[in-house]
Amino acid sequence: MRPRKFLQIVKEEAGLNNLEESKIATLVVFDLLHHRITKAEAEDVRSQLPEELAHIWEGGDIWYNRLLAKFEPHNKFNRTEFINQVNARKQDLMATGEKITKAVFYALQSQITEGEAADVSAQLPRDLRALWEEAKPLSIPVGAGGETEPPGLIDGGGKDSQIF
Repeated sequence: MRPRKFLQIVKEEAGLNNLEESKIATLVVFDLLHHRITKAEAEDVRSQLPEELAHIWEGGDIWYNRLLAKFEPHNKFNRTEFINQVNARKQDLMATGEKITKAVFYALQSQITEGEAADVSAQLPRDLRALWEEAKPLSIPVGAGGETEPPGLIDGGGKDSQIF
């Protein structure tokens, strides 16, 4: 799946206003999930992401996030702690932490193989695993329209045209 399609899914599922908000939401959830699973599993996930999403997975343009992604051990967040961390980091996004998390989990599971999704799930505590499993389409099915760009993103105009 193309990175813009991924962000479009996050936007639609979380009820965000634009792809820039989707990128922020994705960065927040990716950062937390990346640090929740083992380094080896995080590398396995990264290997299945296109370059632009792999960059976000590794901490985006924030240099200290990228450094921490390399050296920080995984954190033992449960569901409540994970959602609280999303709420604390989501900046001024209006969607709830749980809605953002489910949207990004859904888009990520749509991007990686079923086997890799199962491997990630196996590393999560029961309550956070349940949230991973609950992640499902709330508004648009993955693959709707194939691999084409979402409407309005190929014309080169507007705020969302400079996401990557």
